[in-house]
Amino acid sequence: MGWDCMVAAMKVKQRFGAGPGAMRDALARRNSTVNPTSCFATMEILSEAICQGRPMTGQTFNGADRPFVPKKAIDTMTRLVAGDAAIFVSVAPDHHFTVLPLSDREIAIMQGFQGCYGIDEWINESGKIPMLTKVFLDCFDKLFSPDAGVRVPAAIVLFATPGSVEDVAAYFGVQASFVKSMSTASPNLFQADGKASLAA
Repeated sequence: MGWDCMVAAMKVKQRFGAGPGAMRDALARRNSTVNPTSCFATMEILSEAICQGRPMTGQTFNGADRPFVPKKAIDTMTRLVAGDAAIFVSVAPDHHFTVLPLSDREIAIMQGFQGCYGIDEWINESGKIPMLTKVFLDCFDKLFSPDAGVRVPAAIVLFATPGSVEDVAAYFGVQASFVKSMSTASPNLFQADGKASLAA
């Protein structure tokens, strides 16, 4: 784990009550039969640990009567990363990840990618923790481009480790992505001390 990643891990611990190691341990304890690379399971355990049974606020961005509007999703994400609440995101085709604002200029993405890597590999091998907020928002915007030549490089920045570039490129190269939903764990839903334990 590089120095920048170690500093980011300390920020995660300070803000959310536990470091990435506790996230990995919580996922492992949750269910030994869960695929450790499951992006949904990874996001689910993080959301449960941070919210601790308290309700989250969320928003869907597409539906039969609600066509996806990229600007609305981008504006919402821009507002959310300026705060200090965890953001749980689901995008098409079917990827799920957690965004942790670390400061006014950095975020940390926490995720697995089905069949490619778990959160442990992401933390230790991606080299993308922390990520500059402006880089994240730029790539988040480009992720919804109908042009695969724009969309795929953005997806690689957001979601690929060195060993999963081809898989991520293939996954997001097939169709334009869109946000299915975003949910947030507001800080006032955390424990009284303002921190959320990520232990199971």
